[in-house]
Amino acid sequence: MKKYLSIMMLAARGSLYKALGAMLLMGLAQVGVYYAALRSALTDREAELQEQLLHPEYGTWDIPYPTLETILEEGLLSGWITIATIWIVGFVLVAYLLATAGNPLKGGNSSTRLTIQRMPMKEWKISLCYAVYNFAVMIIFWAFSILVALLICKLYYDQADPNSYGSQSVFLMFYRNDLFHGLLPLAETLKYIRNIVLFAATGVMASSFDFWNRRGKRNFWTIIVFLVIAAAIPKGLGTGGSDAMWTVAFARLAVEEIYRMAGQLEDGDQA
Repeated sequence: MKKYLSIMMLAARGSLYKALGAMLLMGLAQVGVYYAALRSALTDREAELQEQLLHPEYGTWDIPYPTLETILEEGLLSGWITIATIWIVGFVLVAYLLATAGNPLKGGNSSTRLTIQRMPMKEWKISLCYAVYNFAVMIIFWAFSILVALLICKLYYDQADPNSYGSQSVFLMFYRNDLFHGLLPLAETLKYIRNIVLFAATGVMASSFDFWNRRGKRNFWTIIVFLVIAAAIPKGLGTGGSDAMWTVAFARLAVEEIYRMAGQLEDGDQA
């Protein structure tokens, strides 16, 4: 047990602070985009109010206060930069930092790489320990993402017009917004299972990326896998079929990748 904990500490030394830093940057960027989108929506509303005052001959019409749902969907640059897109970028960045923790050519720690190669354990077992550590970091990322979502809700409801929301608005927001619902699916148990499997698969793939890099094999397709996983999580209601498909597909991918790593060592490649 002690040697496994040592491997976990070795993994943390190579990537934990960088991963936490990336999470913090993601959260700040999401809050920044929220404020910018809110300011833009309020400016548009004020312009409409002024237009109504300048042209009373057209009569009066309701100009509602911008809802949080609208603000999150519009984002910036005509919807190209939203809280959801920033989350996807943050996910891929954290996964990439975990994947390159032991590779000095990619910003990792060279001593980490040498220590791994000298340990009296089969390297596929070490890689499994790394996968468990990576999974734990991704669970932290998941929890942090939910906290940022709740913070954005609080920021909005603390300053919004009281007539623009009700007592159940936060609850409903986690049903209406795809990212929020994907992160905290409320009553949809299958989505919780899907998230756990996808985060576990991310941990395995990050570990295998490092594993193959130590053999001079560049597994760049793993970055595409990270992107696909990140894009699969922000899903709203009524996606049970696709959730089941993603769960099965990435559970199989993770198992097959573990088998590939173990099989490589069985062929005598211990470098």
